[in-house]
Amino acid sequence: FGILAAPDNGYGVTGLAKAAQFLMVSPFIEDDLYNVANAIDIAASQLVPGDVLLIEQQGWAEDTYTPVEVDPAVFDAIALAVDSGIVVIEPAGNGNCDLDDPIWGGAFDRTARDSGAIMVGGGASPLSPFGARSYHPFGSCYGDRIDVQGWYDRITTLSAADGEPSFTDLFYPNRDGRQAYTAEFGGTSGAAPMVTATAAVLNSVAIETRGVPWHPLELRAVLSSTG
Repeated sequence: FGILAAPDNGYGVTGLAKAAQFLMVSPFIEDDLYNVANAIDIAASQLVPGDVLLIEQQGWAEDTYTPVEVDPAVFDAIALAVDSGIVVIEPAGNGNCDLDDPIWGGAFDRTARDSGAIMVGGGASPLSPFGARSYHPFGSCYGDRIDVQGWYDRITTLSAADGEPSFTDLFYPNRDGRQAYTAEFGGTSGAAPMVTATAAVLNSVAIETRGVPWHPLELRAVLSSTG
């Protein structure tokens, strides 16, 4: 939310799409019942064509983190949202895994199975010790299914506000987590909001200039072909 929506109020950080309207749906139906597909369905029911849905989650399979659409129910929920004109942004996950590996049984082979989501990997930031726009040596999943990349490291945003030192490095007055900031956020959870904001701005311009938003697959093609 900091990357996307922090207000331009002269304090702290400013979000990339600060004028947009936001809502959040939790994937926890109950404390111990986690259902991403259900959260996507609920969110999509509140959105209209041209809106952007960020899935700030990752999946788990074969003992590693993956894109959430590894779960067939989540894949179906994403596909349904895209079919209704909603742009879906999906992090690649932080499992450092090759999505082209046969172990996945073609789950991430776009020619056989395409949810329509814009899948976001994480690359080294301009501030990274690994070199700007290079592959991050430990982190994001990768492969042909990845459409675009955002930063995997060194992102300035709101703190996690839980007192964790790694997320309160930039500003942490009087140990008040509500005022804390970090310059060390990252992962595909940091990369994906950067692309989400870009998609929102592009659709805003499209609606203003031609009266209709990009179709989700058109927008994906433009982003992946031009960067």
